[in-house]
Parts: sequence; C-alpha cells; structure tokens
Amino acid sequence: MDYTSPNKKRRISYDTPSVAPEKRRRVVSTTRGRKSTKAAMILEIPLEIVHEILSYLEPYDILRLARTSKNVRRLLTSRTSGFMWRRARLNADNVPPLPADLSEPAYANLLFYTNCSFCEGRGARPIWECRVRCCKKCFQNKFIPEMSLSTSYYSLLHKHRLMSVIPKANTEFRRGAHLYIEALDQYNAELSSIEDDVEAIEQWISHKIEQYNTTKNHSRDCAAWEIGRKDRQTMERWNARQDRIKWIDERATGEGWGVEVQSFRSLRGFPVGKWVSNHASINRKAKSALTDVEWAKIKPMILQSLHSQRETLTREAMRRRLHLLQEAFDQHYSQTLLLHNIVFPSLGDLVTTDGPIKRLIEETPLDRTPPWFNPISDNTSFFSEIFPYSPVFSEFIRKWRFEKEMELFRILCKAVPTTSDGSALCLATTVFKCNASGCGEALYYPEVFWHSCATAYDFTPDVAASASDLTWPLEGISDSSLVGTIHVAGDTFDGCKMLKTKWWNAGGNRISFHHRASDIARRLLDNDTHLDASKTTIQQIRTWNPIICCKTCSWRRLYWTDLLRHEDVEIHDCVIQWPTSDQQTDGFGLSNSWVYASRCGFCDILLHPNALYAHLLSQHRCSKLDGYWYMDFHNRLPV
Repeated sequence: MDYTSPNKKRRISYDTPSVAPEKRRRVVSTTRGRKSTKAAMILEIPLEIVHEILSYLEPYDILRLARTSKNVRRLLTSRTSGFMWRRARLNADNVPPLPADLSEPAYANLLFYTNCSFCEGRGARPIWECRVRCCKKCFQNKFIPEMSLSTSYYSLLHKHRLMSVIPKANTEFRRGAHLYIEALDQYNAELSSIEDDVEAIEQWISHKIEQYNTTKNHSRDCAAWEIGRKDRQTMERWNARQDRIKWIDERATGEGWGVEVQSFRSLRGFPVGKWVSNHASINRKAKSALTDVEWAKIKPMILQSLHSQRETLTREAMRRRLHLLQEAFDQHYSQTLLLHNIVFPSLGDLVTTDGPIKRLIEETPLDRTPPWFNPISDNTSFFSEIFPYSPVFSEFIRKWRFEKEMELFRILCKAVPTTSDGSALCLATTVFKCNASGCGEALYYPEVFWHSCATAYDFTPDVAASASDLTWPLEGISDSSLVGTIHVAGDTFDGCKMLKTKWWNAGGNRISFHHRASDIARRLLDNDTHLDASKTTIQQIRTWNPIICCKTCSWRRLYWTDLLRHEDVEIHDCVIQWPTSDQQTDGFGLSNSWVYASRCGFCDILLHPNALYAHLLSQHRCSKLDGYWYMDFHNRLPV
C-alpha cells in the first residue's frame, strides 16, 4: 500500500526496468493557451519567493496577473495573500487607505480597473460613494433620480429622513443627484427587518450616518487621488513621448543627418521627431522606448522631411556663396570700373559663362552648415584666388569682351551691312538702343555693356520696337551656351534667379541698333565742314562738346546729348556752331559770355559744366554730381 501524500509527485526513474518509458503518466495542464501556461508557472515557485517578487509590484499589476488563470487568481485572492496587496498598495503613489467596507482585492479593482462593474464595458466612470464604476448604458438601470423616487415604495426611508445618507452619483450622464438602487433596496430591507424596534432603529440610523460620512470623506480622497494619478500618467506619457522624439533625433543624427536635424530644430522651433508625433508608435501609452522595427516604420516619413530640409540648406548655402561673389565683385571692381572705364562681365555672365568663377563655384563642395552654427564657414576669402588680379581671370575677361564685342558688331553689321571693321563701334554715328519697355535710351560703346536693362532679371520688350530689333538668334550666336544653371554635386541651381540678374543681352533682343539716332548724328556731321562722319568718334565729340544750333525752331544752344532728344517727332535742321575769330576772347569763348570749366573727379578731363552730368553718367556710371567733380578756375569755356 502506498502511503505517500496524494499531492506529492512520484519521482519516476527511467533506469528502473519494471517501469517502461511508454507507460509514463501524462500530466495535463489545467491552464489553456500559451500565455496562461507561462503565467501558471508561478505556482511552481515557492510561495516565499512569489511573495517577495510580488511585493515590488503595484495593485494594477497584481490585478492583471490574477486574471491570467484560475489557479493564479485563487492564490492571489486568498486571505494569506492580504499582506502582499497591502505592500503593493503602499508602492502606489498617495493611494487613500483601505476602507472598512472593501477587501484589498476589491479596493484595488475599484481603483485601477476601469471597466464597468456591471457589463465590463470600457471607459466606465468611478462612483466612489457607491464603490462601483458605471458606464453610460448601465447608469439608467442602476441609478434613479432622487426627485422621481417613489415615496410609497421607500416610505420607511422617507419617514426616517434617511434619503440624505443614501450613496449618490453626480455624473455628466444625467443631471441632478441619482441614488444607487442597490443601496436603496438594501437599506429599505434592513430597516424593514427592525421596523418595530425603536432602539434598534436609532442605532441603525446612527451607524448609517457615520458610515455615510466616512464613505463620503473617503470618496473625496479617492477623487483627488484619481485626478492626481491622471495628471501623473499624462506627464509620464508626455515625458516618454519626448524621449522617443529625442531618440529619433539622435538616431537620425547617427545616420548622417546631424546638420539637417539641428537646423530643423532651429528654424521650426521643434525637433524633427515631432514631425511624426501623430504616429501610433510615438503616442502609445506604454512608456517603453522605440524599437528598430518601429524606427523602420517611421524612418520614411522622417527622411522625407530631412531631405526637404537638406534641399533648403543646400539652396541657402549656394545663395550665401553667390552673395559672397557679389560682395567680392563690388569690392574689387566697382571703383576700377568707374575710374578706368573698363568693360567688365556682369554677375550674370560670371555665373553662366564657363570660366574660373563658375568652375570654382561648381567644383567646391557646399557647406550646408547654417552660419549661426559655424560663423567661419564660407568667408570672403572664398574668391581670393581669383579676385582681383588673377591671370586666369584676366584671360577670361579678354575672351568674354571679345565675344561680346563680336556680338555687338554683328548687331551693327545686320543694321548697316556696309560696316567694314570693329572700329566702327566707336563712331559717333554708331548708336545702339535699349529695347526695354519704358526705357529706349540711346547707348554708345562701351557704356552699352553696363546698361542696367541689358542684364536685368525681369525684362519686358518695348511694344514699339520693330520686329527686326527683336530677332533672335543672330548669326553666330547660340543661347545654349548661356544657360544660367549651376551644378554642384548633383544639385542644380539657377544662379541668375538667386542673384536677380541675367547675362548681357540675354535672349538677344535687349540691345539693337538705333536707326533714328544714327541718322540724326550722321546728318549733323555730314553738314559740318570740320568733322567727318566716317571718322569722328563719340569720345572726340564728348571731349569737344560743341554747341549745336537748331535753325528749324531757333534753339541756339544744344549739346550732343540734347540732340538725340531734340528731334523726337520731326526732322530739324541742326548745325554745329564753332566759335569764329572775332568771337574768341582769351581763346576760350564769347566776349562777356563764358563760364569756368569743370573737371571730372575720376579721369580729370576738362568739361563744360553742361556736359558734366552726361559725362559722369555715360563714362563712369555715376548719377550724382556732389563730390565727383571740381571747378577749374584757370580755364574758361563759352556759355
């Protein structure tokens, strides 16, 4: 006979010949499912160790563990496990003390289990006075409005004025106070059982009043605890969310997007991880960090915004580089152009024509670091190898000038087929015209190269210009070589758009030959006995600045700059009035009719005061007189 305990398992040895392996007794687990089987393994651990482990948990954790299987539930809800629940309740923050009318598991269930106490529906509101949680659907069946309570059914409660101590509910489901029907029935039954004993009724009433006051105070503490708990949960989830966003920034930085991440935060005021803050992995309630699997789901959205940020930084880096080019251009060559009257490429020509400037821009990698992160990056020394007097750059200027002069010569040859050589560009009869709407200015060589409309970014041709003036392309000129794009490491930029400028005569329709002005100048020179229209240059005319008289309208004093504007509508008979021998006094001009001469502050040439402004504007592109000229008291000129 076997006297061993039925709860003790027998040790089976497979070395014993009397017991065959195929006859082993099969042990069937009482739990179902993989999850429940793992949770049931706690039963195989000694109780002392189980109690020690569970003492570090909170009531909510023990509640979830107790719902894994019946055996675990039986273990955790037994009387011997009460100390474990008490220690778990102390681990939670500021939990109100255990009320006398609830056990530890029931109290934990009321505090931490948010499902309805009647239908197990989710999101139930706690009603602390009634010790239940109730959803909107069950509320109308479990509670009754205090105003509609039947006095006939609960006559005893009305008689003893006990309605004020009945547990009530005030929720957003219904307006006004609602009484708990179960408590009403219980109170009514208890009071009916002692209806004939006056002394027992008084004791019962005193007990209920004291119980209600205690419950009401405890309910107030529970409500305050729940508000604090929700606030803490919100703050913890917010902190966890911020940690995930910070982790995203660190992960993106580790994958080579550090500059984009920092600039994204600086420009937009929030980290790049917040760009995907609505993603489920970021907003989950769990406090755990992101995993590699979750990062793989978020990464495409993050990289999309970072790619956009990289394009913005690259575009701004190119804009800063072109701005440095513009500063170097103004610093090294503005005064040189004004003083020496040099034909020099515009900014549009520098960034569009293949040369040292464009090659330097395209071959040097861009520094995408914003200037507020690295103020030293891309300083003014970037173009120091070329500006101001590089031999390579000087050769580029020579070739560019030759090409543009040839282009201007082709425009002249198209209008005047009898032109023989390039020296005709300097003649006084060679006048060009700006075809911009609202301009139409008459231009001579070489100021035609630095006329503002010839390189303006926004150009509208004049509707009055002839079709021959707007014809493109001219023979020998191809616009394909003047594409205003810059290529740097696979990125393409429109340098002209960034600088708001174009290359000279972009489109081939900005500069044309001025037929009317050329005819006026040729007719005037042909009528003069001292000048030859085929040899007189515009520089000679500006140096002499002769007085021109109009016989048609009796205008006695005109100058060359006024001549082109004088014959605006009809043809006038104008002649140059040279001073005669009897008019000369001291070799300077008319008797009792002279002025002191003026000298240019740039080239120190002797000028008539009336021709000073035109000289500064055409030769030195200076539209102001103050500080750029001085009066020569040793030379006098006719009025």
